Amino acid sequence: MILVAGGDLDPNLQALAATLTERGETVFFLKTGADLHPSVTWDLAADRLVIDGEEIRPRAAFLRHDVFTHLADRRPESSFRAFAWYTAVMGWVASHADVRVPNRAALNQSTNKPHALWLARKSGLAIPETRVTKHIGGLDTDRPRIVKPVNGGGYCERLSDVLARTETRGDGIAAAPALVQPELVQPEVRVYGIGGAFLPFSMASEDLDYRVRQSARVALLPEVPEGLSKGLGRLMDRMGLDFAAADFKTCPDTGRLLFLEINTGPMFAAFDRVSDRAVTRALADLLSR
Repeated sequence: MILVAGGDLDPNLQALAATLTERGETVFFLKTGADLHPSVTWDLAADRLVIDGEEIRPRAAFLRHDVFTHLADRRPESSFRAFAWYTAVMGWVASHADVRVPNRAALNQSTNKPHALWLARKSGLAIPETRVTKHIGGLDTDRPRIVKPVNGGGYCERLSDVLARTETRGDGIAAAPALVQPELVQPEVRVYGIGGAFLPFSMASEDLDYRVRQSARVALLPEVPEGLSKGLGRLMDRMGLDFAAADFKTCPDTGRLLFLEINTGPMFAAFDRVSDRAVTRALADLLSR
């Protein structure tokens, strides 16, 4: 049995469960959501995991924290419930070393964006000129620059737009540090690393940050752009990852693809649709080993 767990509105889980089922795998699809509240008991002394009255003992698992229910209803309760579910089920998975799960070596780590950029550079990937700083008011604005939250959770924005609405001290110091980089241009590339295989996609968007409207046009590339596979492989090894997606964008001066960030729990449904299920087939291979 392979456990797939998360929100009932999550298209990524739906795609993976469908691929696993078509391959003949037995899938236990644990769905939670606004109207789905399964019962769960994990008796630690007896080591029995019981879901809706059925004891399960999967040999592999794929979990996603449900963000879709809260996006739909904006209720604090749905966010709290989603985190509680993820914590409970992942606690069981983490406690059983024989259960195959992506990124087991990094289950108790969170990705630090500045550290990931540092590691990417050390792994041979080119990164943009980057500053982690509060001194955004003193930066040269003649050259287009962007600002990102240092801890994630927000969109990439142009420095000029951020400065126009951000209250700073007289010497141009903001309240919190941010990531500041030169503004990069299309083309933009995402590379999924899954169990040692690499799947490259192009992403075309009119927005500075393609996530703003979720309207990016994605397409599977015939091959990984030169120079990315080895560096990304080394980065994933350093971080203990066997499933991740790395984003790259083009330097306007050199035309070189520069590493932006790595996501250890990326969305993939849209990329799976345009690639004849290449992403979920690779994930199925990883879970079925």
